[in-house]
Amino acid sequence: SGREQAKRNGVRMGRKVGSTETLADKQNKYPHAIKLLRKGGYKLTEIIAICESKGEKISLATLKRLNALV
Repeated sequence: SGREQAKRNGVRMGRKVGSTETLADKQNKYPHAIKLLRKGGYKLTEIIAICESKGEKISLATLKRLNALV
């Protein structure tokens, strides 16, 4: 196929290097959310409300991804 032929010719496939955030980047971007996830005892929707009151905008999907990493 064309994809296999491109790989043989040395074409780089997938996301560009540096396009995804690492856990360290996310820790800098969402410090309150990560602190509350590690502390435990909060519902995800409660964490969203607390973070928004502190000026940290975070979606439920992002919070679920962070929860899996933490």
